[in-house]
Amino acid sequence: MSEKLAEELKLVGNQCFSQGKYGEAIKHYSASISVDPSNAILYSNRAMANLKLKNYFEAEQDSSSAIVLDPSFGKAYYRLGLARKELKKIKSALKSFEMSAKLSPNNVEIEKQCEALRKLIENDVKIRIDPILKKKTFQSTMPLKKIEIKNLDVQPMPSSNVDKFLSNYIEKLTMSHVPKSYKEFEKDWRELSSTTVDYKVKYLEHIDIKSLENVFSFPFDPKLLFEVIQVLSISQKYCFVVEVLEIISKMPRLELNISFFEENENEVLKTLFLKLLYVSIPLDEELFVSLAKKFMIKL
Repeated sequence: MSEKLAEELKLVGNQCFSQGKYGEAIKHYSASISVDPSNAILYSNRAMANLKLKNYFEAEQDSSSAIVLDPSFGKAYYRLGLARKELKKIKSALKSFEMSAKLSPNNVEIEKQCEALRKLIENDVKIRIDPILKKKTFQSTMPLKKIEIKNLDVQPMPSSNVDKFLSNYIEKLTMSHVPKSYKEFEKDWRELSSTTVDYKVKYLEHIDIKSLENVFSFPFDPKLLFEVIQVLSISQKYCFVVEVLEIISKMPRLELNISFFEENENEVLKTLFLKLLYVSIPLDEELFVSLAKKFMIKL
């Protein structure tokens, strides 16, 4: 039943896309993904709609998710290359196009993209990143007016009250619900997006190991995986961190996921392993070396 609903939503999204209604297409692809989050085609389709709307960050994330779900999806690599090219990630874009070329040989358009980026890199062309400007159609035509600014007598909430509010929010979330699947975890994580990393640490540490095994049995998208790594790098429950890393190491397509990490993200991952190496905890050396290898860390 859920697969049928997901397919129906996808078809409506495809129809909207063909009519140039890219925003509507994204809404339907997103609804379809919520029903069937393991379908790589849905993420790839949404990536293309985001490219049309110049939502390049979203297109990059959707393309990456599609590839994690289906590493042989040549079209997703191509769309990832397009997104990264627009984001001025030239070397990463070339890598994506080259992978797409391997999966879709003799494709003239892909070869053109590869050749153009190789020339940029070989000639060491300086990439200019322009500021984002509003189109004239979105700029106001109303004349400017002087507006007198008055101080309003509004008292800010004391920081202690803010902390108390956030603490109660986290406590309510964690006590009322422990995620049993990737879908539940991802939903909770989105709800925590407006909080600080410290609160994400508390949330993650609250989840029992068995539940975490269920959560990480599904391939994460690279952005979400890095956010979890970032949280682990802050946690001081080092034995717990090692346990979670061991669970993540068994996650489907982990190496592919990590290959999408940016240089600064890889540094966070490496720093986490170095910290574990020097903290005073009983550490199984063989296990630690094995984990480092699976996370592609050279110590």
